[in-house]
Amino acid sequence: MNLSKVVLALLAASLLVPLATAQQNPTVTLSVTAPTEPIAYGGSVEVPVSVVVNCAAILSQAAANAAGGDPGPTVAVEVHADKTPTWLTVTETDLDVDVADCPTSLPQGTVTVTGKVPFQVTKAAPGVVPQNVTLAAHFGGAEDDQEVVFSVAYFSNYTVVSDAVFPLKVVNGIAKFNVTVTQRSN
Repeated sequence: MNLSKVVLALLAASLLVPLATAQQNPTVTLSVTAPTEPIAYGGSVEVPVSVVVNCAAILSQAAANAAGGDPGPTVAVEVHADKTPTWLTVTETDLDVDVADCPTSLPQGTVTVTGKVPFQVTKAAPGVVPQNVTLAAHFGGAEDDQEVVFSVAYFSNYTVVSDAVFPLKVVNGIAKFNVTVTQRSN
């Protein structure tokens, strides 16, 4: 066997080891930018996210997709919240990773994808107090999660009703009547 064939065989083997290791241990790293301002009462916000995925996992998923009949140019990282309060809707978001961003000659690299995850709050959301929701990124059997701390804007909504009838009847310098305050704030 000549030296060039030995070098090529060693090079091919060195590329397959990181690929096989990463296929067994795909890595996903999620970063979230929490809202700095309260979410509007009954409103929504898009929460920015960034996900780093290793190329070996991307190439492995692309190969699995192709074997299943989907040879598309992208694979998806899923970002969602597992548990949310009844007043909050977090829309699951798929972030597309372009397989071409991972050259097959460099399976140990990474690709970063960014996107936004929509949060929608109902009018039943409590105002002012900090709220916590955990977002998770899933890809190829790997998962990473991060807690998002946010608040909902306070909405002042109350009525004050008196049953006083004028002219007021004053007895010994005292006028008596009832006042009912109804609180509908969040």
